[in-house]
This record gives sequence, C-alpha cells and structure tokens, in this order.
Amino acid sequence: MINWDNLTNATVEQWPYKHIVVENFIDADVCAQVYDEIAPRFNDMRQPDMGGWPVLSTEGIHSELCYQLANWGHLGNDWGPIMKKIGALNKDPKPISMGYQANAHDMNFGPHNDCLDITGSAAKILIHISKGHPGTKVYDGTTLGDDLGSNETDLAKYEVSETTGNVGTAFIFPCTDMSYHGTDFSSLTQDDKRILLAGQWNG
Repeated sequence: MINWDNLTNATVEQWPYKHIVVENFIDADVCAQVYDEIAPRFNDMRQPDMGGWPVLSTEGIHSELCYQLANWGHLGNDWGPIMKKIGALNKDPKPISMGYQANAHDMNFGPHNDCLDITGSAAKILIHISKGHPGTKVYDGTTLGDDLGSNETDLAKYEVSETTGNVGTAFIFPCTDMSYHGTDFSSLTQDDKRILLAGQWNG
C-alpha cells in the first residue's frame, strides 16, 4: 500500500529550498480505490470562492491509508528523520495529521508558502490521489515575495520545477517564508475531480 522505502531513499532537493518528491509513494491501485470511495463526495463541503476544501472520509481503504500514514511512528518507524532532512522539526509527540482535499478546477493556487507563523504547520505532505492532473510548481522565493503584489509579475521566471502529478506521488516541504509553491489548474475542466491527500507536520 505505502512504499516507505521510496520515501526513506528519496533524494532531498536543495534548490530553491529543501524538499522531497517521492514517485510511487502510494500504490496506484490503492489510489484508484481511494478515489472511487471519496470522489462521489467531492463537492459535499465545497463553498463558493474556495480553491480547496476537505473531502469528508468515512470507513474504507481511504481511512486506513490516513491511519497508516499518521501512525508510521507507532508502526515501527518515524517521520522525524524525514522531516529533519528538510529542516522541519517539531515538539509534538503525535505530529502528523492527514486528510483529503478537493480542488476547484477554475481557481489556481498561485505561489504561496504556508508559512509556519500563519498555518501552524512546520511541514506539509501532498500526495496525488487522482490521475491525469497537474503537479505542484516549486518557485524561487528569494525575491518572489517582494513581487507578488504586482500585476506585472512574470511568475514563469521564478518557477524552478514542477512535480509530475503522477498518481501516488508525494511532495514534502517545510513551511517557511521561502517555500513558495503553487498549482496551475488551467488544464482541468469542470468534470475533473482533483483530490490530494494532505498531511501536516505540526511544529
């Protein structure tokens, strides 16, 4: 179900900030089962003018997946060394919380950093559940923060990379004032249901 070795052996990317991209972190067939279970509830919690909203979970493999990810430490391993690699430390003895998130097809997530001071999270874990949808763009935040208020900002010049968006891919990053990331949903239609499994490492 979860390919922990792919996570522990993944390379830590250093630029423009420390982050980890893990292909095939969750098996594709498991993601497909999860999607089939929760996609019918895609719009249940949607609110107007919201780019993302929670997808309520019930019993099923999607619930078991959340449990296994959140309780990795209790299963004989520990998220701590992974988070230490990207500079995200914590003081919480049960630091991981997991939940499913739906995304609106017509509302891009422009560059943002989920800074610890605002979100209370020391790091985020984003896992792609649905297939054929865009990945996450990684931006150089060295000067981007100063330019975001301008309508003339050419975001392309700050873009460093983009995750594949492949099913089961994880993007793990620290929540700092430099960890700018975002998603371009222009390739999606109103029939697309982009679902992520999102985790928070609580500082």
